[in-house]
Amino acid sequence: IVPDKGDETARPASGITFTPDDSEELRLQEYTVGNELGRAGMGSVLTAEHGKLERTVAIKVMLSQTKADDPARIRFEREARILARLEHPNIVPIHDAGVSEDGRPFYTMKLVKGRTLQSILNGIRDDEAGVLKTYQLDGLLTVFRKVCDAVAFAHHSGIVHRDLKPDNVMVGEFGEVLVMDWGLAKILGEAEPTTTETSSDPVPTLTPDATAMTLDGQILGTPQYMAPEQATGDVAKIDARTDVYALGGILQAILTLEAPVS
Repeated sequence: IVPDKGDETARPASGITFTPDDSEELRLQEYTVGNELGRAGMGSVLTAEHGKLERTVAIKVMLSQTKADDPARIRFEREARILARLEHPNIVPIHDAGVSEDGRPFYTMKLVKGRTLQSILNGIRDDEAGVLKTYQLDGLLTVFRKVCDAVAFAHHSGIVHRDLKPDNVMVGEFGEVLVMDWGLAKILGEAEPTTTETSSDPVPTLTPDATAMTLDGQILGTPQYMAPEQATGDVAKIDARTDVYALGGILQAILTLEAPVS
């Protein structure tokens, strides 16, 4: 994901090159790794050049080395498999997957130039020059409809996104709309990786700033757009309706420029 100059929510990491342990650069066969664009969930997202095809892609790689049976690694690798199953015009396409030379899984996907829906809504709220003219209500509702199309396709495929929010919707500079970050997706009917975290109280204590962040642990999702069954950690009750709740939250944000929960 390449944020444009107006995107303040997806900040590049000052043009630095990502290093796994601050001592050696990430090395991948067939790819020349570039700058880090940001961090999403369990991984870092970077630019990379595929040598044979001479194509620039986005590459997501785990932030740390893990064992093959580690729940975080299982979830990361499952995200790649989910994206491979979801071939839809409004879902970011995956190109390749593998393991780096230091043993960390990665996958490559389309490099999208644009900005997130959240950044667009922020720009409208802040009277950013040109944003209100470019993204009027009918255009925003078209973006929302495309998000709904992507989610409907995922549900038909037995997959629930579980972290739908404006920050996870990318709007390209040529009108592309892509639902991103499927790292918390749930495959209906399939057992999920278990976490070693335990707590007598399944509901975390959150600061106001944390309500817009994705949580990864016993409670999965983003509090501002989280359905009640997610907030209570009742995983057994999470299904397609959980995503529909979040879609309603996105629509509210489009109409009011505010998230459902502050």
